[in-house]
Amino acid sequence: MTRRWLCVLAVLILAPALVCSQQGVSERAGPSPSTPKADPGHPRRVRVTESLSRGLLIKKVDPEYPGDVNIEGSVVLKAVIDKTGKVRKLKVISGHPLLVPSAMDAARQWRYMPWIFNGEVVEMETQITVGFPRGASSSR
Repeated sequence: MTRRWLCVLAVLILAPALVCSQQGVSERAGPSPSTPKADPGHPRRVRVTESLSRGLLIKKVDPEYPGDVNIEGSVVLKAVIDKTGKVRKLKVISGHPLLVPSAMDAARQWRYMPWIFNGEVVEMETQITVGFPRGASSSR
């Protein structure tokens, strides 16, 4: 089995047991009897770990090094993935300021498989790490 399918299988098996967050309210395998149901007019969003979201990644675009910069490192971003799998919102958590614009441009082009929670496709919030390995700028 390929790595992607193993990750998808793990997501499908583990998803009901994950601790997910919806507007600051924690849930395990669905709402408890005392938890009110979400208003159908409000979009639902779940938090997904970076390792799980990496298994849902179906298109990854590598970042372009800006100009003559030869900096090694990573840019860590908080991302909101919409119901269609497109990256909609990005916020910088950490990273070198010269690498941030290129990392954000690349991450905006990434695509994910939709996340299904309780039988409904929902937005997901996750962390994305965009790497800039040493020497990669000279090979471009």
